[in-house]
Amino acid sequence: MNRVRRPARRRRHRCASLGLGAAAALAFTSGASAIPTPVPPQQRVSFSGLNTNANVGGESPAIAENPRTGQHLIAWTRIGSTRTGVFVRLVGSDGVPVSPEVQLSTVDGAELPAVAYDARRNEFMVAFDRMAGPNEFEAFVHRVDAAGTPIGPDIRVSSAGPDGDPAYAAGEVDIAWGSARDEYLVVWSGSDLSPQEYEISAQRITPDGTEVGPDDLRISTAGPDGDGAYAAASPAVAYNERRDEYMVAWSGDDDNAPHVAREYEIRVQRLSGDGTEIGVDDRPITDIGTPGDTSTSGRAPDIAYQPMSDRFLVAWTGSENPPHPTASEDEISTQLIEYDGTEVGPDDQRISATGPYVDTTQTRDPAVAADSRSGEYVVTWGGADATLPLGKTEVFGQAVSPTGTEVGDDTRITVMPAAGDAQTVARQPAIVYDSGPGRFLVAWSGNTTVAPPDRNKLEVYAVPALGGTSVGLTSTLCRDLPPAPATTPGDPSKITLTSGQLLINQRIDQAAIRRANGIQQWFDSGIESRDLCQSALGVEELPTGAVAGYTGLPTTYEAPDPRPVVVAPATAGDPSRVTL
Repeated sequence: MNRVRRPARRRRHRCASLGLGAAAALAFTSGASAIPTPVPPQQRVSFSGLNTNANVGGESPAIAENPRTGQHLIAWTRIGSTRTGVFVRLVGSDGVPVSPEVQLSTVDGAELPAVAYDARRNEFMVAFDRMAGPNEFEAFVHRVDAAGTPIGPDIRVSSAGPDGDPAYAAGEVDIAWGSARDEYLVVWSGSDLSPQEYEISAQRITPDGTEVGPDDLRISTAGPDGDGAYAAASPAVAYNERRDEYMVAWSGDDDNAPHVAREYEIRVQRLSGDGTEIGVDDRPITDIGTPGDTSTSGRAPDIAYQPMSDRFLVAWTGSENPPHPTASEDEISTQLIEYDGTEVGPDDQRISATGPYVDTTQTRDPAVAADSRSGEYVVTWGGADATLPLGKTEVFGQAVSPTGTEVGDDTRITVMPAAGDAQTVARQPAIVYDSGPGRFLVAWSGNTTVAPPDRNKLEVYAVPALGGTSVGLTSTLCRDLPPAPATTPGDPSKITLTSGQLLINQRIDQAAIRRANGIQQWFDSGIESRDLCQSALGVEELPTGAVAGYTGLPTTYEAPDPRPVVVAPATAGDPSRVTL
């Protein structure tokens, strides 16, 4: 059958073996070049069959963090000589596996997973596409508990065309968890109106996989309905926790002059928490090449939300002429957008440097994550540069500031041995912010010519990458206010909270939870910008063991600006009573 025919979604593929030696990490410092820093060895995550069997391997990893345990679920595609499947495994902050490899779906054709974490229920949801019938691909999800154990069966969430008709398909699945409603939004590219016309669709589901709201909600309009010359592909979705909204990005074309079919730009659509479209329809955020020129394009976007600034960063791979002398040279670019999709910061900023411009080596598979403490982002990709042997690819990273500008230079993250062997590769990275140590964890797919794996065997690997900068009282994203004056002593039988403290109290719902979570000292001694200016007070911010039985943070609170900076200590009084 005809699968989704646009460039396949990045999802991060094959990698090295245990004990490969120290790799390079990201040590991004604002205003300075990124300097590689030694970190623990690259860790092999997948062990697909015999090491001597290169026909079986691991590809397309995706990753999500569980901040309660400090562990991360990596999902990937296991490829075989005749079939594929989706596997999962938990790893620690150092990338070392802490649970067995487990297969989610036993049905042939399961592939290209995405994964999200539900903080209320303390479990994961893995989305992927697989065959629902002979050569009929649809979008599915599967629950996984915090120990890495699958829960229940595969659950189908898409209905592309008539059941049983392999001419219709859904694929390139992505997923995000929405905290306000405790729901997931699953997005995919599929053909529903006609076999050759691919559009972006979405489905809300509850934590147990039950569909909610409109069925297969269509959110893109790529050209005239029924015209297979136009398409929307490679969707990526991120959740805005401050507004209970989603932003979906994809690669697509349309018939709005002077643009033409197969001229692919990156577009976004803002959705409310219930999936309703908001604002500009299919908003283009790129301007790649000359309008009407189909030799240039933007493909395979990824997107991350930064709660500090209420903005998203979109990254994609693409070719553009000019400034590139050849349209066949792919590089990674980014665009910072406001919560509503409005472009801000540098326009279509190129952040990768894959050798000289005449080098047509393709740089692909961008993945982006936000550092919720520093306000920065990190973008990773698979590619080559002038320091590598011709044909060898590794995973690189680039820090991006809260205003959308580059911080330092490209940094090499992976070292696939042998170092000088052009036959070894690292590609299709996945990245997640690791809130415990305040750094990133990167997974990818690659091969090595160092035993034991066969030199052509692709597997999944992981390595921690340091990143981020500390935020002080001079952060440009915080409102730096002078300390509030000391409160006037009042009734000694009461504790009177300032308005800023009340805001925090709303964030964590009630004083009883505040005390149970061991953060009373923040009220007793005053609160600094780091506590209020970085969407802090997440479960990961609390003392170890302090959140037993606590299922998640409140998701909404009435406050015009959740980022005041300095709050005075509470008035001394009876600690058993709190007056709001």
